[in-house]
Amino acid sequence: MTELLPGLLMLKDRDSWMGLHSRRTGYAVHLPAEGVFALVDPPPLSAEECAQLEALGSPTHILLTVNWHLRGAEEHRRRWGCPILIPEAGIPTAETTIDGTFRVGDRLWDSIDVVEYVTEFGHPDEATLLIRLRALRQPPNRVLYVADAVCGGRDDIGVPDGEVGQYTLIGRTPEQIRRLIPDPLKARQALERLLRHDYDALAFGHGAPVPHDPRAALRRFLARDELWGRAAVTHDG
Repeated sequence: MTELLPGLLMLKDRDSWMGLHSRRTGYAVHLPAEGVFALVDPPPLSAEECAQLEALGSPTHILLTVNWHLRGAEEHRRRWGCPILIPEAGIPTAETTIDGTFRVGDRLWDSIDVVEYVTEFGHPDEATLLIRLRALRQPPNRVLYVADAVCGGRDDIGVPDGEVGQYTLIGRTPEQIRRLIPDPLKARQALERLLRHDYDALAFGHGAPVPHDPRAALRRFLARDELWGRAAVTHDG
């Protein structure tokens, strides 16, 4: 469990560690002024990690940004009695009993904005969250959380710390790319939309966060024509 910013803890799925990095990550957002302690895409947690969270307060809500990030959510709901919320677009394919929904344009507890659906990577219900830590009076206090469309540092696929990657484009066969990214141009444009938002750090459902110059890291990824060119050629041919 790592503190990215005061009030924002990264939760690592230890069963998914590859080398130095956890392949699956989630976050705990502590909003004491709102009486909220939300878990975002939380992995399974050890008894010690649960105790560390409870030292701050019992979790009150679970947000799944995509249905297949159920991970440890059911276990945490049983332990803490907190409701599980998913994107409204994910209702038809929900993998558990859900307790509520959210949609793009919603602001949760005046601190978490649901800013985008990123559907161009083959996932119809992936929601992107802008987490605003209002207790921090000045930057860095805004974090953009992206579940699956891009990832952070992962040594298993060659993405270094401080950079942005994408598991579909890196180390995937042409057939896999065609299936997961039906339209590479639209997928790239979807990621370009993320540059419009105001944030100080990037966090992900997979891999290490980018705590400094996140837009520059995303722009570097978007500028890698060898990746996008490969996807486009694969798609066309």
